[in-house]
Amino acid sequence: MKINPLTEDEIEHHIKTVNKYQVEMDAVDYKEDLFKNCNSIVVVGSNRSGTTFTSKALAYTLGWKYVDEKFIGVGNISELLLKKNAVTQCPTFTYKIHELVDDDILVVFMVRDWSDILSSVWRKNKIRYGRGLSDQIFMKTVWESSKKRYEYAEKIFNKHVDKNSYFLDAIYKMWKYYQKHQIKNTIELNYESMNVHELWIDKSKRKNFTAKQTK
Repeated sequence: MKINPLTEDEIEHHIKTVNKYQVEMDAVDYKEDLFKNCNSIVVVGSNRSGTTFTSKALAYTLGWKYVDEKFIGVGNISELLLKKNAVTQCPTFTYKIHELVDDDILVVFMVRDWSDILSSVWRKNKIRYGRGLSDQIFMKTVWESSKKRYEYAEKIFNKHVDKNSYFLDAIYKMWKYYQKHQIKNTIELNYESMNVHELWIDKSKRKNFTAKQTK
């Protein structure tokens, strides 16, 4: 697929307007009590939605092991997700997480302003790849590949996903209208509410953070 880069003016325009398309979720604010009665936790959501920080913060508070998704492969994911007293950061497998967890695992879906997600992706791309954003941020551009990824619930995809929105629409809509209903224990967590955690670093001090950096 040909990738068509966006100009900086175009990127800034979409960052300013993308929240108009944000999908409404039943997100809650962070409290320690939310995580007291579970054996293990998996943190999912779109990339750049705060999964790394939240996973590390929860592991720190609970005194559990933190498992980064870079150590997860198709062959060992089920084994890792079944570990007791572990917090697994797993956005890559968000689209199929409902097929991988059992009833003892709490699945946390991160909710963050789409403008912040786009800004974070842009920042990461500039630092890591020396480039900005492309037309891959549009749902219409990634429609076919997203539809194939969620082929297990094609009718739900066709009914709810907005082709005129952004790529995040599929991730949020499929979670909201299908995936969360297949999981016994799950919450949607406001990323910004993690600002009460002692490990939190203010956004103004994260401008030059690289991928996975949390301190």
